[in-house]
Amino acid sequence: MAWLKNRIENLKEQLRIVVTNPDNFEVKWTITSSKIQIYSFIFLVVIVVGILFSLLIIKGSLSGYEAKNDVTIDRQKLMSQAQEIKKLSLKIDYQELYISNIKKVINGEIIADSFNSEIPEMQQVIVPKLDGKLTDNEKEIAKKVKDDMQTSSQPKIKKSKKLTYFSSPVKGEIIATYDLANHPFIEVKTAKDMTIKACLAGTVIYSGYTSKDGYMLIIEHPNDYISIYKHAKIALKKIGAKVQTGDPIGIVGKNGSSSFEPHLWFELWYNQNSLNPIDYISFK
Repeated sequence: MAWLKNRIENLKEQLRIVVTNPDNFEVKWTITSSKIQIYSFIFLVVIVVGILFSLLIIKGSLSGYEAKNDVTIDRQKLMSQAQEIKKLSLKIDYQELYISNIKKVINGEIIADSFNSEIPEMQQVIVPKLDGKLTDNEKEIAKKVKDDMQTSSQPKIKKSKKLTYFSSPVKGEIIATYDLANHPFIEVKTAKDMTIKACLAGTVIYSGYTSKDGYMLIIEHPNDYISIYKHAKIALKKIGAKVQTGDPIGIVGKNGSSSFEPHLWFELWYNQNSLNPIDYISFK
């Protein structure tokens, strides 16, 4: 007990801390305090510093955890990945179609001469980029075509002076008939992977992809005719390409539609007026 009493008395001992000028020993300021007060102050400072340090560590750990577990979706990156997947899928479809044709030739189902006549076109397939963005020229062409094709009444069609013969772009069953006011086009159900052919010689003025229409091609023909092909799964021609009647321009698909069957959306226009394709072309 005597030892403890001595320790307590020792802690109560007063200390004086003096700060002086080293040049003239002038006293600047002094502090008088007991040892227990000094020790208590040091202990309090250590506790405060320890708490602040612990808070900094905890905050840093939480920030790292949140960064590692951040599930925010980068929309642009997701769209880019989806486009790459779509592009790879289309390449696989083309390769499967090419292999299928090779097998048919080997089995004698397709005449070699007719097969060879189509292969060069198929080998030139360039799958368009699915970036969904149009160049300024493509936007101008698309706007012009859209504006030119606006019609609200039965058109007064001036017959072409030159007789025109159209070829069927596909063969199949018409599952959606033509109606000028509400449905100025037809839809033709076809076999899977059927080749879409140009109905008439001309120039491709649009070739692109949209989520609504899938791959779409627009061909401008002589004598003010225009033909439009939608819902293709592959476009075989680019803008500016020259085509002849019957040239392959795409592969039938079901892109951009709720339909579960391969089909072609087909429109025919003359002098900026919509025509009923079945009046000019046989699809059977």
